[in-house]
Amino acid sequence: MIDWNKIRKYQVSIKKTKEKLQAETDFKKKEKLKLKIQIDELKVKIEKLN
Repeated sequence: MIDWNKIRKYQVSIKKTKEKLQAETDFKKKEKLKLKIQIDELKVKIEKLN
């Protein structure tokens, strides 16, 4: 069964991380934020498959 609350939580997390990404200037921190966004996007896809 799809848990829409988890999906919504991940989408909010992605949105916040994207805002942080725009403000960040350090390359390493930017890369970490990009990876976090990708991970959350994959979690959303996995949750939709359940």
